[in-house]
Amino acid sequence: MHVRVRATVGAAVLAMLLALAGAVPVAAAPARTSSTTPAVNHFAAIAVEPATAASGVSYGYTTKAGAKTRAKNECRSAATHPANCQVLVWVANGCAAVAYKVRSGGGYRYGAAYAATKRGAKQRAKNAIGGGSILAWACSG
Repeated sequence: MHVRVRATVGAAVLAMLLALAGAVPVAAAPARTSSTTPAVNHFAAIAVEPATAASGVSYGYTTKAGAKTRAKNECRSAATHPANCQVLVWVANGCAAVAYKVRSGGGYRYGAAYAATKRGAKQRAKNAIGGGSILAWACSG
């Protein structure tokens, strides 16, 4: 099991949107496989503490629950207010990203997305909030 934490400005990706207030987690359905081939899913997740933009990322998990739990735990270890960490996006067999923008009145606005590629997930996350910077990304592995 691997953990990747990334806090750099990156490329943009077409997106599903999550705003700080009332953020709704974005989730990806597992990829379909032929009926003769058993599905082997790999999951990744990104958790964020909204007030400070502390984040935790997981990838390479064989269960959604495992990926989400690890991302939340990684966020909690970095957060000022660990109880506020929440999973904003998870993905099966793909990539996920969270972008952020500083609000004019203070605080952050978030966009989260998933796609088949890292570049796609980043672009979608940034598009969800009209620009901004990439806070974290992960590919399921």
